[in-house]
Amino acid sequence: MTARGRILTFLALVGYRWPIRLGFSAIWKNSAIKRYRRCCYGILAFVCLALSNKLHIAMFPWLAFGHMIPYLELAKLIAIKGHKVSFVSTPRNIDRLPKLHPNLVPLITFVKLLLPWVDGLPANAEATSDVPYDTVQYLKKAYDGLKELITRFLETSDPDWLLYDFVPCWLPEIATRLGISNAFFSIFLGAVLSCAKAHSAIDDRKKPEDFTVPLKWVWFPTKVTFRPAEDFQSSILVVHPHNP
Repeated sequence: MTARGRILTFLALVGYRWPIRLGFSAIWKNSAIKRYRRCCYGILAFVCLALSNKLHIAMFPWLAFGHMIPYLELAKLIAIKGHKVSFVSTPRNIDRLPKLHPNLVPLITFVKLLLPWVDGLPANAEATSDVPYDTVQYLKKAYDGLKELITRFLETSDPDWLLYDFVPCWLPEIATRLGISNAFFSIFLGAVLSCAKAHSAIDDRKKPEDFTVPLKWVWFPTKVTFRPAEDFQSSILVVHPHNP
């Protein structure tokens, strides 16, 4: 399959329906998103007619059920189209995931990687729900310890695509070296990602109007900002992160 064909297939697979499964039906009914959905359906129809090859897609979500569940929902949608999915996580996490429909069992393979123990991580802790907040840092260190195992899996399974989460910054380079197309699949909405910044960047926004100008850490020209109706809620999220 050509690189263009793989990209079109991936866009068609991930571009529709999963927000409905996650409860965003009100947003999904927005007119702009309806047009986007029709476009995705068109791409999907084109790909189904133009391509007969089935894909093998590997997924490597972060060790939190708020991340693993959306990845699993996406895996189901991909499998419904007849493609194979390898869902990679740790044994206890996989055992606690919702059971698959029998029709999807042959298409979704759960790959269990043993999470290495690190000093400070409680015994049998494999997800953020297993540890207090101040211990998540040790879970991230253990997650980084999966680097060798996930590399070995990618070398032997040869997937067409790899979808990874926000934590393994080292994974895209490995996948690219192995010739595997890869993409960061974010569970966050674009509005949330617009507030993201590099750790080294200084965020000195204090007042609501500070959010109506382009972000200082965006290095390219842009007019994208929060509108006045949005800036107050955004300032609450950023300036007062512990506000319930």
